[in-house]
Amino acid sequence: MVVCRVRNAHKRKYALICLCIVGFVMYKYLGPAGGRRITRKVGLSANSSQLTLEGQPFHILGGSIHYFRVPRAYWRDRLLKMKACGINTLTTYVPWSLHQPEREVFNFHTQLDLEAYINLADELGLWVILRPGPYISSELDLGGLPSWLLRDDSMKLRTTYPGFTEAVNTFFDKLIPKVVPLQFKKGGPIIAVQVENEYGSFAKDESYMFFIKEPSSPTMVMDYWTGGYDVWGELHHVLPPEDTVSTVREILRRGMSVNLYMFHGGSSFGLHERSAR
Repeated sequence: MVVCRVRNAHKRKYALICLCIVGFVMYKYLGPAGGRRITRKVGLSANSSQLTLEGQPFHILGGSIHYFRVPRAYWRDRLLKMKACGINTLTTYVPWSLHQPEREVFNFHTQLDLEAYINLADELGLWVILRPGPYISSELDLGGLPSWLLRDDSMKLRTTYPGFTEAVNTFFDKLIPKVVPLQFKKGGPIIAVQVENEYGSFAKDESYMFFIKEPSSPTMVMDYWTGGYDVWGELHHVLPPEDTVSTVREILRRGMSVNLYMFHGGSSFGLHERSAR
C-alpha cells in the first residue's frame, strides 16, 4: 500500500512538472495571457493565417478540464493551476447524457452547474471554448449522447433523421439560453464554440454537418494529448515530458494554436466505459 501511494504521488508530480514545462514554453513563445481589458465588439475572428481577438493577433493556449469529471470543490484549484502554467483558454465538453438523463429531465445543478463553472473561469481570467457536441466522444458511453435516444427503433444517430434533430434541438433549447449571456460580446469569457466532434470517423451524413454548422479556418491542434485515458486495472498513461515539450514548441513555432488534452482529467466516477486521468 505504501509503495502504491508513493508511486501515485510520483506520477502526479511527474505530470505536473510536464505541464509546467509546457506552460513555460508557451509563455516564452507567446508571452503572458493578460489583455482582458479590451472592447467587446468583434470577438474571435479568423483570416487565412491567424486568429485575432478584437482585431489583435491571438493564440489560443488551451487546456481541457471537464467540470463533470472534477468534484466542484476542486474546480478553483484546478483552474488556478491551469492559469499558473500560462494557459489562457479553458476548453470543456458539455455531456448531453448527464444534463438530460431522461427525455423530460434536465440537470444543470451542483456538479453539473455549467454556468457556475464558466463564471469561475471568467473570474480567474481564462477565456473559454465550449464544446457542446451534441456528440462529444470524451470517453463517454455513446459519445455523450443519451441512451434513451435508442428507444426509437428507427433512430439514426448523428444524422438529419427527424427523431435525432428534434431531440438535439430540445436539448439546445435548454442549453443555449444558459450560455448566451456568457458570450464574449456580452461581457463573458466564451470566445468560441465547437460543434460536433470526430464526426468523419463514425458517421458520414453529408447534410448533417451543415445542420450543425459549416466549418472554417485557420489552424489549431484542438486535442494535443498530454497523456492517455486510463482503464481500470491497467497502467497509468503518461507521456515523456521531453516529447510533450518538443511537440508543443514546434506547434507554437509554426504559429498554430494548441489545446492540451487533458490538462487535468479527473474521473468518470465509474459511470462510463473509461476514466480520463
